[in-house]
Amino acid sequence: EYQFKRQDDTPLVSGKMHTFTIQVSKRTDSGDYSFALLDQEISPWIDDNEFHEGILRQYITVTIKEPGTFAGTLIDMGIDYEDVTSLKVAGKVNNDDVMFMGDMPSLTNINMKDMIIDNDGEELDYIIPANAFNYASIVHLVLPDKLVKIEENAFVDCPLSGTIIFPEGLEVIGMSAFARYSTNSGNMIKVIFPSTLKRIESSAFHGNAFAVVRGELILPEGLEYVGSSAFTCANLTGNLRLPSTLKELGERQVFNGNFTGDLIIPEGVTAIPNMCFINAYFDGRLILPEGLTEIGPDAFRDCGFKGELVLPSTLKSIHESAFMGNNFSNVVLPDKLSFLGRDAFKDCNNLSGEIVIPGSVTAISPGLFMNCSKLSAIKLHKDISLINGEAFANCVGITEIICDNPNPPIISNSAFQNVVKGN
Repeated sequence: EYQFKRQDDTPLVSGKMHTFTIQVSKRTDSGDYSFALLDQEISPWIDDNEFHEGILRQYITVTIKEPGTFAGTLIDMGIDYEDVTSLKVAGKVNNDDVMFMGDMPSLTNINMKDMIIDNDGEELDYIIPANAFNYASIVHLVLPDKLVKIEENAFVDCPLSGTIIFPEGLEVIGMSAFARYSTNSGNMIKVIFPSTLKRIESSAFHGNAFAVVRGELILPEGLEYVGSSAFTCANLTGNLRLPSTLKELGERQVFNGNFTGDLIIPEGVTAIPNMCFINAYFDGRLILPEGLTEIGPDAFRDCGFKGELVLPSTLKSIHESAFMGNNFSNVVLPDKLSFLGRDAFKDCNNLSGEIVIPGSVTAISPGLFMNCSKLSAIKLHKDISLINGEAFANCVGITEIICDNPNPPIISNSAFQNVVKGN
């Protein structure tokens, strides 16, 4: 771990941006690193193109001495709240103050770093209340240093832009807190989460047909829950590393993006809900934990996984279309598996080799392996009684079918459609 401290004589100017240029050098003989301050510059916020897109102006700074007096303080300062575009708030405020800020019609930039939300009660302290800035015009946001929760709809449909740094101490991001449902609600954002975060609630960063969050998503160790549609319509890239502490995932496209590398589901997760990862594209493998018992409908549909799919021995049910449209090359169905939903492995065009149906499965669902053209053999146990329509349709590579049942199962007319009988 390295630390670089500013020199004692470095000037600090209130309301200005300080830019430091640091050179990092590595010695070829020892491998040690050295740091040097090459340049420092003090400039107005307007020149900060990377984080504020060159549009941030001078802040009006308001210091609150007593919670509940924000509106009165503006009046005392001779400021019309309707004209304020860039605001920095310091001191203690309560929920009434925060809701008033959310109603300021021209406010586009707000810095709450030194603001403390104090409602004279521990249950409401350090919490941004529900609907506080919903549908406001906030573009650039700095959150309070002391914050434990952002409640539901707090910044819904705000046209936020740039990078949002969530402070250490934050534990919960509420339902639809940063969601966008309007078609004109701004640009995408990058997010940096704290190590203290435990829950990201449903639709927290949901987008309605357009992306809210962009770039690589780094989820912290300690995170336990990511809710339904939390990152729907995100534009995520890079590796998606789920923390080992994760215990539960929501449904309906929790993550969306084009990812590199493997997806590793943590050991604490026992079920993958409906459509959890649908259309989240990965170019690596899917690694599932022991202890997983259920994979819901469309859970990994059209994710593009490659390599070998290893299903845990604890898995009991795979629901309809769960793995439809992926690129893995082979799969072994575990012995405890008792339910295989329709179309579960449909359109897995690279799936090859032999498929052995477990003894606890008594019926083959419709379309189960439809269009898996590279499969070469099917082995059915003695208790199989029914093979439904299109279960193996267009599996043109099948050359061998072994059935241990002395009484042949009932076979739908289309179960082996386009599979040559003489194979």
